Amino acid sequence: MPSAAHVDAIQDRKELDALCANEQDLLALALGAPARQVIIRAQEIGPRTGWRDGYLSTEHGFCPPDYDESAGALARSAGRVWSDLCERMPGCVARGRVRESVAALPTVAGTEDVIPDRALWAAVVALGMMCSIYRYEENHHGEDGVRVAGQAHHRLHYDLAYDLGEELLGIPRTIALPYFQVSRRLGRTLPHLSFPDQASYNIRIRDPTSTYPYIARFDNTELRWSMFGERAEIAFLKGCADTSASFQHGPDAIAACQEHVMNRNIEGLLRELIRLKEILERMPNAFHSINTNPNSGENYVAASAWTRWGFFSAPLSKRCPAASGLQFPPYLVMDAFLGRKRYDSFLGAEGVHLRAWLPTNQRSFIAAIEYHYRVPEFVQQTGDPRLIGVMDGIVEAYTGELVRSVYFGSITSH
Repeated sequence: MPSAAHVDAIQDRKELDALCANEQDLLALALGAPARQVIIRAQEIGPRTGWRDGYLSTEHGFCPPDYDESAGALARSAGRVWSDLCERMPGCVARGRVRESVAALPTVAGTEDVIPDRALWAAVVALGMMCSIYRYEENHHGEDGVRVAGQAHHRLHYDLAYDLGEELLGIPRTIALPYFQVSRRLGRTLPHLSFPDQASYNIRIRDPTSTYPYIARFDNTELRWSMFGERAEIAFLKGCADTSASFQHGPDAIAACQEHVMNRNIEGLLRELIRLKEILERMPNAFHSINTNPNSGENYVAASAWTRWGFFSAPLSKRCPAASGLQFPPYLVMDAFLGRKRYDSFLGAEGVHLRAWLPTNQRSFIAAIEYHYRVPEFVQQTGDPRLIGVMDGIVEAYTGELVRSVYFGSITSH
């Protein structure tokens, strides 16, 4: 607010009008920071809708507030037959009996009157993995597990889906139809198995009270449904889930940064930028939870296991997105936060492509920080050496992790 002497010295009406708060600032004061409003809306409707628009909350970020809620809801519904088969899947794969087991399932619809909203995420994970493992065994003639000498190759005949799109072509209707219905309820244009489906939404927490520095650490999680039952598979997916979970408090820090930019609070922005930098610097520990050293215990993942998992998680068709490390929200969020301008590289174009398939809440959050109250621009405008130094540290911490995400992306898109 200008002083009385300053106001008295002005006689021009336009100059006096300029002393009043502009309408953009007034609107921001009334509505709040866009990123924070996206989080608040997600928290309000998420528990009522089973988080079908995507997980997003102040305390848990892009992680589920309760990792057992959706799986428990599915187990209490008619869709329990899907989760029960997923529990037995390693044995079916070993005996080459995946297709027979899937075809023997009763047909359970994926509609709202049968599968409640709270069970949607567990349902899409279970059905997506069963569709992928069915295709995997089909391509290997049932011989990826136990091989029987002289066994004749023959194509099994079941009630297959031919009217649900090329993604589900030739997959038994017992899982193809509910997978199509559940995917549509989650807002997915095409049924597809994403990397977060296999990892982030497919774990259970060992000790819910062990929350520091974040809850879904490698040593505090167990893989819920394993397709092959191999130690390398379990370690690989747990490590990928850990990588994303290490960013648990990132969305809240970014929303707070935007709030301080809106209020031109330099000291508050400095604190939140330091907090965000510390979050990013924790990510290497998550990456190191996957180790190719045979002496690394439960963290050991053989390179050959990555190749096998890549064949399993291949896209159901050429038109749906492939499983990629770039599907984990932290990378696309940080691109937007840092104001990335060019996406003409291979990974840049892939990131833009995969961003279109993210859940609604995650896309809304990214748009809120990309188009409104950009933090890097404000930092440059202030000229504050402390803010500039911390921002440089954030860029350095993030780009170091991006190199590793390239590696993960190339593996999973094999």
